[in-house]
Amino acid sequence: MLAGPTTEESPLLGEPDPSTTPTVVTQDVDPHPRMTLRIGAAMYSFAFLGLFTSSIGVMLQPLTRHYSLTDIHVSLVFVVGPVGYIIAAQLSSSVHWKLGQRGVSVIAPTLHILGVLLVATHPPFPVVLVAFSAVALGAGFLDGSLCAWAATVHNANTVTGMLQGSYSVGAAIGPVLAGTVLPAWNRPWYDWYYVLVSPCSVDAIQCRHVDIC
Repeated sequence: MLAGPTTEESPLLGEPDPSTTPTVVTQDVDPHPRMTLRIGAAMYSFAFLGLFTSSIGVMLQPLTRHYSLTDIHVSLVFVVGPVGYIIAAQLSSSVHWKLGQRGVSVIAPTLHILGVLLVATHPPFPVVLVAFSAVALGAGFLDGSLCAWAATVHNANTVTGMLQGSYSVGAAIGPVLAGTVLPAWNRPWYDWYYVLVSPCSVDAIQCRHVDIC
């Protein structure tokens, strides 16, 4: 017996039974200025995450020279980032339950600011690793929180795509700025992290007041 044609409504594609599917409360993406502001703020946060993450590669050679590192030692920069994200994944639910969205909107940008300021002071390399992991921890909190929020809006796929696209824009700009601006100004590598303090501060302010986390 031949099976019927597969369609978008076919159970073969995993389409759930409407009678057993729980209702998900979503937020309409309407032309109201506040919703537009919230989406714009979320896009800015993702752009900053991309900016910071992508600029790490540009800093590898200056870090190696400044601290006289081997390839193995400098590669630890790429280890502490995932560690921060994993810790954030384990703690995110507890933080939301105990402190709410406002807690995340304070903790994540604060970790970013403290991390970039610590790297800017060019402390011993183990401390630099701690600073990178702190930024990654904040990024993990912010990433998870914003993606969860984006999933609740009416056009969730569109909003999520805009967030990911913003990350890509930041990731494209980061190496260009870090690799050209500082040499042009004849500044040391760690001054790049002083530059990042400004966008970090803007992110902290808009996360706190726009209520996107």
